[in-house]
Amino acid sequence: GLSDRNVPDISFEAWVRDFEKLIDVLQLERFALLGISQGGAVAVSYAARYPERVSALVLYGAFARGWALRNSPEEIERRNALLTLVRLGWGKDNPAFRQLWSTLFMPEATPEQIDWFNELQRVTTSPENAVQLLAEAGRINVVDLLPKVQCPTIIFHSRADAAVPFAEGRLLAARIPGAKFVELPSRNHLVIPPEPGWDIFVRELRPFLEKHTV
Repeated sequence: GLSDRNVPDISFEAWVRDFEKLIDVLQLERFALLGISQGGAVAVSYAARYPERVSALVLYGAFARGWALRNSPEEIERRNALLTLVRLGWGKDNPAFRQLWSTLFMPEATPEQIDWFNELQRVTTSPENAVQLLAEAGRINVVDLLPKVQCPTIIFHSRADAAVPFAEGRLLAARIPGAKFVELPSRNHLVIPPEPGWDIFVRELRPFLEKHTV
């Protein structure tokens, strides 16, 4: 079930088109939508374009503008360095290069969780595609679409997220009408049990979906 490795278009618009086609194939008329990390921008784009289909929007660790568009020369320099490391070491048997990325995403993970995430990265995409995906994520810009989201929205973001700045979550909440923002006490981009942020995530998410899922 892994994605194709050789594809002609790895642009953000292609990601949105892929999602549109998936929904059409599944014949979903109305549904709640979860967008995690860069998937949050895809979810925002879809919700803004198809308000009649999205009953509720959940954004977690998400952003509306990519790392190249945040007016931070330091972040751009750091991300470009990461792209070089990904190009050189993503597919290698030695997980050292991938572990740098894993610890950025989950600095509070257990060794077992880090090992799992290292292997997940290796099997899901090639080094070349990983570089293209990460570079394209840096160019994402859906800021102008945020006010067009009409459905109830809840936004989760870890306070000390090292992968996506906390301010980017705040930006989403400020621009999406009526959005609820939930701060998670974590350093992880991906909250994991048994940390307190996971319990808060579950406790807030369940009643939100129960209320707004059709």
